[in-house]
Amino acid sequence: MGLHTPQECAGPLGEVLRHGPLFYSPQGFGDEGSYTALLPARVARLEPLPAVVTHPQDALLLVPAPYATRPVGGGGPWWVLPCDGPSWLCPPELVATLAVLGRDVLSGPEGI
Repeated sequence: MGLHTPQECAGPLGEVLRHGPLFYSPQGFGDEGSYTALLPARVARLEPLPAVVTHPQDALLLVPAPYATRPVGGGGPWWVLPCDGPSWLCPPELVATLAVLGRDVLSGPEGI
């Protein structure tokens, strides 16, 4: 059984990403939303992570307000896993593994 909304995914994603900061943007990729995990800046200088789009180190990124922890009326981004502090980030290896698994599920024979 798949989880279909960011609210349903929050618990499992929190466990997998060790509660690193993750937000959801309803207008992320066309009509589909997207998740953004905050990673160490060094990741932008490394080889691309499989199935992950990284922003350049100097790119501007619209992040939700700290209190935006659920969908808002204007359709802006909101935290699925709120940021617990200025240095708390998602482990890049776990983000890459999660992204590859998701890509494989979606592109498999019974993919959505």
